[in-house]
Amino acid sequence: MKNTELLFKLRNATEDAKKVHADLSCSLGFYFGYPSCCINEFCNDILHDKDASERNINGLGFIPCRKHFIEISLLKININDLIKNRVCQTPYLAGEELQTK
Repeated sequence: MKNTELLFKLRNATEDAKKVHADLSCSLGFYFGYPSCCINEFCNDILHDKDASERNINGLGFIPCRKHFIEISLLKININDLIKNRVCQTPYLAGEELQTK
């Protein structure tokens, strides 16, 4: 399913469905060790029908908040600098171009 198709379905979802999606996304964000600012912004985007896909850096699932998106885009930080306290045992794999500053 394309991002635009998913966004269309979410915009037509009930408020309860959006809340469940946001709650699940928040839980997964903490499981994967994403920063709370990024998790909160992404979940708010879901609840308020905002498209966060333009902040998806490498298509691997992590969508940073706007502040971190800018820092990553400017190569001030890389994604792995942000991921802390990861419960998931599989390491986060960012592209080689994001590994170097």
